[in-house]
Amino acid sequence: MRNSEDILTDPPPPAADARLAYGPEPLQFGDLRAPAGEGPFPLAIVIHGGYWKANYNLIHTGHLCWALTEDGVATWNVEYRSLGDPGGGWPGTGEDIARAVEFIPKLPVDHTRIVLVGHSAGGQLALWAAKKARLPVVALAPVSDVQESASATGRIARRRSSCLQSTSPTARRSSCSRSASGRSSSTAPMTTAFPTP
Repeated sequence: MRNSEDILTDPPPPAADARLAYGPEPLQFGDLRAPAGEGPFPLAIVIHGGYWKANYNLIHTGHLCWALTEDGVATWNVEYRSLGDPGGGWPGTGEDIARAVEFIPKLPVDHTRIVLVGHSAGGQLALWAAKKARLPVVALAPVSDVQESASATGRIARRRSSCLQSTSPTARRSSCSRSASGRSSSTAPMTTAFPTP
């Protein structure tokens, strides 16, 4: 299995047709790709994941956008301010996604056929934006419970630390096996929790 951080070193996708700013901040832009031929074409608004962290960006969903465009769907691959960027984190990240969606009427696409697509943290943002904009959504492996995800991340980090500090081989195996999966027998069921638009 491939480590998710490997995408940071993947070659970039083919260049987009246009990079358009949807706001005044440096990271408020999107890459527009349009299929060959005569439009207007349906549009997928694509939102990248990366646990809302600044070291991930729209390049990582560029290959998906390129493939969709090859199949006749225009794509608006959205960049946004993330944790580690000035203004990133909540509410700045949400404001950027809302602003990118509000920019859609300026794009040369079929405005009656629009879908939001997001992966991982981008899936959470797509679900949030879909609720606000009343658009259909495809959320690929979304972080659908932000509070549980944040607290699980803390639990996993604590388990990994105890795993490394355990002196008994039996305790180390038990602690490390839970750390590797990120789960323990007391993991609570997932619930949906989104910020209110």
